[in-house]
Amino acid sequence: MGIERITLPTDSYGSFERVETGVTGEPQPPVGYSLGRDDRVAAAIQAWCDGDASEAQAALAELTPYLPSSSLPGFYSEVLETLAREVQWGEVVTYGELAALSGNPRAARAVGAAMAANPIPFVIPCHRVARSAGNGRRSLGGYGGGHDEKSLSIKRILLAREGVVLPD
Repeated sequence: MGIERITLPTDSYGSFERVETGVTGEPQPPVGYSLGRDDRVAAAIQAWCDGDASEAQAALAELTPYLPSSSLPGFYSEVLETLAREVQWGEVVTYGELAALSGNPRAARAVGAAMAANPIPFVIPCHRVARSAGNGRRSLGGYGGGHDEKSLSIKRILLAREGVVLPD
């Protein structure tokens, strides 16, 4: 079994405290863990934080994320797998471009819903998907299912770490 969920500290998910205790108040495994520590996840995150693109990409490529089929529609899983496979460090695609890459060129809105449902952000890099601003331009869009400043600031940080700056 691989990674089941990574939760980022956005308003839509709650605080770090909520992440640690979970909705029921029961202790939850730390981010990057599932039935025991997965050191590959920790290595990928550390390489990414260190700005080592090749090491981070290699570590993430080794991971075979576990996407619970019961909780994600088939289309969502297909889109998330396409994103993880096709969009590399420092690259950004629009929702429409990812829809086309996934074989569904008219499904840009559904791609947005798939990004919001992504159970393992960072491993499946939904921060690399942006809104089309017309004329080939891109803008930040949302992140983690939210458009609030806290969600967008996380997306800005993740993209900036990869050398990408997008307008809001």
